[in-house]
Amino acid sequence: MNSPANLFASVPKRSSRAPVAPFLPMSRAEMDKLGWDSCDIILITGDAYIDHPSFGMALVGRLLEAQGYRVGIISQPDWTSVEPFRALGKPNLYWGITAGNMDSMVNRYTADRKIRSDDAYTPDGAPNKRPDRAVTVYCQRAREAFPGVPVIAGSIEASLRRIAHYDYWSDKVRRSVLFESKADLVIFGNAERALVDVTRRIAAGENIKSIRDLRGTAFLVPHGWLPDEEWSVHNSTRVDVPGRIDRQPNPYAMALEDPKACALDNAQPEPVAKPIVIMTREERQAAAREKAQKTVVRLPSFETVSEDPVMYAHASRVFHLESNPGNARALVQQHGDRDVWLNAPPLPLAMDEMDGVYDLNYARAPHPSYGKAHIPAWEMIRYSVNIMRGCFGGCTFCSITEHEGRIIQSRSEPSILREIELIRDTTKNFAGTITDLGGPTANMYRLACKDKKIEETCRRLSCVYPTICSNLGTDHSKLISLYRKARAIPGIKKILIGQDDEAGYRRLRRIQGAVRQVFEGSGQEAVPDPVLHRRAPGQHGRRHAEPGALAQEEQLPPRPGADVHADADGDGDDHVPLREEPAAQGQRRFRGRRDGQERQDPQAAQGVPALLRSGKLARAARRTAPHGAW
Repeated sequence: MNSPANLFASVPKRSSRAPVAPFLPMSRAEMDKLGWDSCDIILITGDAYIDHPSFGMALVGRLLEAQGYRVGIISQPDWTSVEPFRALGKPNLYWGITAGNMDSMVNRYTADRKIRSDDAYTPDGAPNKRPDRAVTVYCQRAREAFPGVPVIAGSIEASLRRIAHYDYWSDKVRRSVLFESKADLVIFGNAERALVDVTRRIAAGENIKSIRDLRGTAFLVPHGWLPDEEWSVHNSTRVDVPGRIDRQPNPYAMALEDPKACALDNAQPEPVAKPIVIMTREERQAAAREKAQKTVVRLPSFETVSEDPVMYAHASRVFHLESNPGNARALVQQHGDRDVWLNAPPLPLAMDEMDGVYDLNYARAPHPSYGKAHIPAWEMIRYSVNIMRGCFGGCTFCSITEHEGRIIQSRSEPSILREIELIRDTTKNFAGTITDLGGPTANMYRLACKDKKIEETCRRLSCVYPTICSNLGTDHSKLISLYRKARAIPGIKKILIGQDDEAGYRRLRRIQGAVRQVFEGSGQEAVPDPVLHRRAPGQHGRRHAEPGALAQEEQLPPRPGADVHADADGDGDDHVPLREEPAAQGQRRFRGRRDGQERQDPQAAQGVPALLRSGKLARAARRTAPHGAW
């Protein structure tokens, strides 16, 4: 994996750059105050504009501003007319299109395909401020507003739809987003490096149709197109052999299957003797050349995967196998008479580059045009700090690995501590509590493969499944050191850590043990009240799932839970709040027992959250933690 040029290596001198804008302009009046007659790049987003690094459009906009470009933002435009897309005039270089921090369909619909009543990324939580499949709609309107201006799409919505994909909302396999949106380029994954490179090349006069060599980009080409004659094409069956798809078991089924009834299906095939192949040096070199940069893997076509579930599963597996930036090859998939070409994934940012991105001149507030409007997403993260990206878990129900990559990208300790001090000194109404010091997978901060060469050649989809890789470094000392230094900053009273599902599950089990210890011999009954997922994606009906084996073993009465949402790959992605689930409303009172008996004492044990009010219980739960008391 070749080391790329530093993200900030070619930043122009301050004297040759436009002054830093208090906020990126959203109107002509703001452009006039800055002395701008036009914008180099105009970003269109489905979210409210909040100038904070947790929001993609702000991070991208400030990064491009630091590179010397004039960047404007059109936030949540009225897509029923083209005029709002002309508000800032014609961009000099290109349009940048994003649906926002969330997939627009997940943002607007519950897992039951019911329209949500609010939108956390909109002032006052107002719904219906963005269209369905916002990337597609915004791209089409931008091209209509000023034909001939290049259109570049990004965000998680575009990333997860870059090849033929199962669409949960229409219950069918849809074509790549490149076809419907008609974007010139899709930048997937961590976009900073590709975005800076493509902007420099367009500014230098290069036609976007000729930019075909950037990592982390996808585009349309004629069927059979290759960059040059040195490229070779490998069929995807050389990477993975398609096989039979077994019927998905019902995770809530209580009846035991009759082993005799499935004896033939479950019977192990006779072992096949395979000869040992002793490779010569030349053969090993030939195998190594096969993984060279000038090889593209051809996936099954859109027409094939839309009709054959086995080939869809095969294409999905190859797609994930070719995701390590150290050894991934380009991918190509036919859609009719054209191909979708995907270059290798982007190289992860180095620590100093991550610091540079998060240390930019953010206002750390919503745009003043929103006045005193309440923006729920901003309220949630205003006192939080992002310390890393990525996840090496590779869970099938989550899209973090697919979007941000398997290699953990972490900020340095000084950069994180500086941001905490900045929040303390500049954020209004800060009371001393950092609400989250984390990221997508906070407990993976600065964890990595023990050997860089092994990491670059690894083909595993997960570092922790089916077993924890022996090459995975699991030393949390740097993370614990960061926590302690953050807590020691003057003016910081408390540091909270957001936990992932797995960590929360382990903690729940420790708490349950502590609950029983506290109540043992007291004559009182400990009644934890767990929330269970009601249905997996694609499972319909209004009946709650029956408690599984764990709940039966623990004799836990579950209350109404939540459905698991589906992302563009049909995997579960989000947990839908109970209040937004019509199927759960009215079936039982939230604080009532399943047997209909109401709890009389509001201060009595009502499950784990209420029990944690006991200091004795909380101390007992913490003592069982393997890392010791905090």
